[in-house]
Amino acid sequence: ADLPPGYALAAIFAREDPRDAFVSTQYDSLADLPGGAVLGIFLRNALPEHHLSPDAKDVARLGTGLVGTIAALVLGLLIASAKSSYDIRSGQINQLTANVILLDNSLEKFGAQADATRESLRRTVTIMAERIWSESLLRPSAVTAYQTNEAFTELVERLDRLPADSELRRS
Repeated sequence: ADLPPGYALAAIFAREDPRDAFVSTQYDSLADLPGGAVLGIFLRNALPEHHLSPDAKDVARLGTGLVGTIAALVLGLLIASAKSSYDIRSGQINQLTANVILLDNSLEKFGAQADATRESLRRTVTIMAERIWSESLLRPSAVTAYQTNEAFTELVERLDRLPADSELRRS
């Protein structure tokens, strides 16, 4: 048989099925083919004919589709879980920030007598922010329960020393 230029008949398999001819413009021989393609060629020859029927191919295609769908579902759940965790943490940080701003604004109304307390609040918030972000980098099992620090204790003491008879203190 005459083949067009650039084609070579490299192998004819024992099955003597014309579909078993190797025709390629990219590869010169079976040895040049990628490993998966060579494996597929030999498996095709090793499989009984009924495994190569259209029904068997459809079952394999459906099984592959099912595996792909389940993998996509698992990845979707993983992403949803990560987003939910992020949204919760973000909401907590936003609430904490709003509470700190509200406290700072309330302390500002005390005037100069609350300046030291406001400075103590700023130090406490800085320490708390560093703790929040450093905890998120640790493994969950390594995170310890929240412990007060000296800056927080100082802030509470300063808040307790503010005038009790003030309308602001009662609120």
